[in-house]
Amino acid sequence: MESIRVIATCPKIPSDNLAGFKKAATQALDVARGEATTLHYDWFLNDDGTACIAFEEYEDSAALLAHVGHLGAIFASLLELGGDSRFEVMGNASAEVREAMAGLNVTFFSSYFQGK
Repeated sequence: MESIRVIATCPKIPSDNLAGFKKAATQALDVARGEATTLHYDWFLNDDGTACIAFEEYEDSAALLAHVGHLGAIFASLLELGGDSRFEVMGNASAEVREAMAGLNVTFFSSYFQGK
């Protein structure tokens, strides 16, 4: 698997942060729409707006790093507003991706078994 998939979870969005979180998420979606190497970028809020899960897929590690670079301050806002954000990165993430995400709550999954 060359592509990099990410599940980003913001499990505890405080109600006071919801409007700001939605604004930052909308800005992130706008950024992703302009990126040819961002293959999937789907975000879901639970019914009461207290949690968000994003399913993302990038062509490769360079595409993920480019996306984070394009987000800039939006990424920091999402982390601040999202409440206890965590990331699961699937695929053969480069050393650069691992280094860039070192300060985050992230789990890497590099072993790949294909079912169908």
